[in-house]
Amino acid sequence: MRFLANLLDDPADEPCGLCDNCRGEYDRRELPVELLADAERFLLKRPIEIAGKKMYFDEAVGARRKIPAAEQLEPGRALSIWGDAGWGQLVRDGKLRDGRFDDRLIDALAELIAEWKPEPAPAWITAVPSLRRPELVFSLAERLADQLGLPFLPLISKADERPVQRSQQNSAHQQSNVQGAFTVVGEVPPTPAILVDDVADSGWTMTEVGRVLRRAGSGPVYPVALASSVGRD
Repeated sequence: MRFLANLLDDPADEPCGLCDNCRGEYDRRELPVELLADAERFLLKRPIEIAGKKMYFDEAVGARRKIPAAEQLEPGRALSIWGDAGWGQLVRDGKLRDGRFDDRLIDALAELIAEWKPEPAPAWITAVPSLRRPELVFSLAERLADQLGLPFLPLISKADERPVQRSQQNSAHQQSNVQGAFTVVGEVPPTPAILVDDVADSGWTMTEVGRVLRRAGSGPVYPVALASSVGRD
């Protein structure tokens, strides 16, 4: 309260004499080890759904329209929340510091997919391309494909670099930011696929890549990411 009083130029900024800071009495408790272990297990194992967009803004008519069902993503999964105390910190370290994701993340992601068992079952894996870090996500997808015994098909190309999605002001800007950024560069199998990215930010990148794949003849597309960026700093 004293900090807030100073910030707001309140002349009555003297200590209150009531709080722990003023009285020097701190109630610090040690949590039971079992409770901490349960929390860590929850962070490492909880399912986090990735939901593709259902509507888009049609600039030609100035209104929102439904994305055709045949072009929509299937419900997907993220392994963690960006930077959380479970897998999230390993994801952050791999993306921002190491330039490569820890093998434990690949194992955990493969286990997540094996337990999830999407139906119809995926027959191949592809990845969201990046011009900033071209090897990072492709390496992730290749290693995941090897773990799952599925072929990795790098069928998507990115035409040019766009600003990061979290820098966009709203959903319409995020949609516009990725429109036309991706193209197919090979023959797309007419079977279900897993679409891999490292971090699912706005949802529009995976939605756009999924639409490109479906228009090219792909079967259902399941988005999978190491982390969701809900609350990302």
